[in-house]
Amino acid sequence: MAFSVASVLVSLVSPVRSALFPRLSQLVAGGGEAEITELYHKGCQLVSIIILPIAVTLSFFSEEMLTLWVGDPIIANNTHMILSLLVVGSMINGLMTLPYTLQLAYGWTKLTIYKNIIAIILLVPLMIWMVQMYHGIGAALAWVILNLGYIIFEIPVMHQRLLKNEMGRWYGRDVFLPVLIVTTIGFVAREILPADSSKPIMLLAILFTCMLSFVASAWATGNLNREALSLLRGKNRTI
Repeated sequence: MAFSVASVLVSLVSPVRSALFPRLSQLVAGGGEAEITELYHKGCQLVSIIILPIAVTLSFFSEEMLTLWVGDPIIANNTHMILSLLVVGSMINGLMTLPYTLQLAYGWTKLTIYKNIIAIILLVPLMIWMVQMYHGIGAALAWVILNLGYIIFEIPVMHQRLLKNEMGRWYGRDVFLPVLIVTTIGFVAREILPADSSKPIMLLAILFTCMLSFVASAWATGNLNREALSLLRGKNRTI
């Protein structure tokens, strides 16, 4: 159940990937690196705006969300930590969507093949050990570790070859700054909300946190222009 909820995050960024890939491929074929760079960062920032508010809200309010959904506090209490970890892992995985799309646009598939081979070699024994030690939470934690490995190691390797001077901007403006601001909002909201809140108050707090996080992430990434936002409506021809 927790995995089903967390997997929704990855599907949210699919429209962005579908809209950007043809245009990126066209720009790569034409050799316009400046345009590729701009479109790449716009796409990464748009992914952050879409995925971070929902992911952070789900992570900090996982028990409340499950209680509202299934209506069983026991199930929510036994599942919420697994959900929080799976959401964090899926959030990181979603943030890697545009770097992966850029690699495909350049026709560079070897990095993905190599990283998946390494992931299989490392993840299988890691997951077996962590499940034995921590059960379901261990499996979810292994998913977080795997995706952290992607963001720590894959990005530097990719930017050694593609858009060589853009790694700092990706880590800083596209990802780290919005993650920091939205996480702070989620943490503060979690601390403020009383544990014995009624369901209507709980729901309002969750919705408000998500909306505030959305505004904050849009601000942190520099207020994307209309061309970037139009990608969600399939209007990538205007870029």
